[in-house]
Amino acid sequence: MTTMAGNTNRKKQSFDKEGEKTMRSLVLYKKETCPFCRKVMGFISSTGRTDVLYRDIVEDLDAADELVRVGGKRQVPCLFIDGKPMYESLDIIRWLEENPEEKR
Repeated sequence: MTTMAGNTNRKKQSFDKEGEKTMRSLVLYKKETCPFCRKVMGFISSTGRTDVLYRDIVEDLDAADELVRVGGKRQVPCLFIDGKPMYESLDIIRWLEENPEEKR
């Protein structure tokens, strides 16, 4: 199942090599029963972020397959930042702290 943290705006504004505005894609692969996933989701919720798309690897088998295909393992939580996987809840939270959601 794919859900959003907040609203349907799942991309963060950033800039490409030419200085053009682009939107950063943030996708959190998770499962509800994982305490480390719950920690990351709790952090996202506490900050009011709305730019992270959630994909549950138990409810969405395509998400599980994509996690393994792109990330190389079935470990959650995993935050895909512009398609590149980041594992470990504390690393994910640190990255989110250092890269706050840009408000329009």
